[in-house]
Amino acid sequence: MRRIFFQTHIFSKKIDSRGGQGLLLRIEEEILKNPEVGATVAGTGGVRKLRIEDPERQKGKRGR
Repeated sequence: MRRIFFQTHIFSKKIDSRGGQGLLLRIEEEILKNPEVGATVAGTGGVRKLRIEDPERQKGKRGR
């Protein structure tokens, strides 16, 4: 099965400044492992919001 990821312009700018392709790949891998991960944002037609660990910043999923 083929999967396509869509990004907003703002997301693309932020991901570039916060970890680039490495962080983006971790996010995509997490979604592929569990497509139901994260909370559904009301009124968006199914957009989900999730937190992911960023080892480069030495922070956990909640920024600790």
